[in-house]
Amino acid sequence: MESKKQGFQKGTHLLLAPEEQAEIRETIITRRPNAVIYWGDETGIDNCSNCERGFAPKGQPPVLPVETKRERLNMLSALSRQGDVHFMLYKDFSLR
Repeated sequence: MESKKQGFQKGTHLLLAPEEQAEIRETIITRRPNAVIYWGDETGIDNCSNCERGFAPKGQPPVLPVETKRERLNMLSALSRQGDVHFMLYKDFSLR
């Protein structure tokens, strides 16, 4: 059985025309030839699960155990094409 290529065909669903892409590329290269561009991401983890299930006798609401102290840790990270990596960890204090 031969597998088919999946996803969009190359060049479809573009927001910019090829001329606009070339203009932006030229602007970036000519204005800042030694500029470092970073791609960033943010993620977070916490100690409370959202997928708990409960049980209760008929006619009574289920009582689920909940951690009394919620904690959350977030991370921002950025990576450049030159291999530079920067990151920052911070706590989410809005949960208290």
